[in-house]
Amino acid sequence: MSFLRKTLRVILWTIGVIIAVPIVLYLVVLAINLRDQPPSTQALALAAAQPDAADIADSDNAYVFLLGFGSPRDGDPAVIGAARAAWLRKIRNDESLPRDPDPYILKTPRMSRSSSPRSKSYGNPATITVTPVASRHSRARTTS
Repeated sequence: MSFLRKTLRVILWTIGVIIAVPIVLYLVVLAINLRDQPPSTQALALAAAQPDAADIADSDNAYVFLLGFGSPRDGDPAVIGAARAAWLRKIRNDESLPRDPDPYILKTPRMSRSSSPRSKSYGNPATITVTPVASRHSRARTTS
């Protein structure tokens, strides 16, 4: 009987602490905020002096470029990023549009079974190989 009584006491104390801690924290935050003062005239003047942030053009916005990081190697991250930004704005502004998955996510690299000398084979020659794709920079060097 003594073991059951001790176990019950521990369980009740645990439940009491779980309930009491959030209530005490809430009361502390409430007590701190009771002493809040209204903003001063200087603070209101500073807030009024700051203009609303103007929209940054996509060509100057680094976040739009970041949205294009999922583009293929031969793709332009700025173009893909601008397309993704337009897609995100369209979904944000029109609630009736379906929430389809992102159409501009990174696609898997082209993989094929190849015996080309340019392709790298990983393991057994009969397995899947990855064929390298020439980048814009390597094409520019070969043409000049």
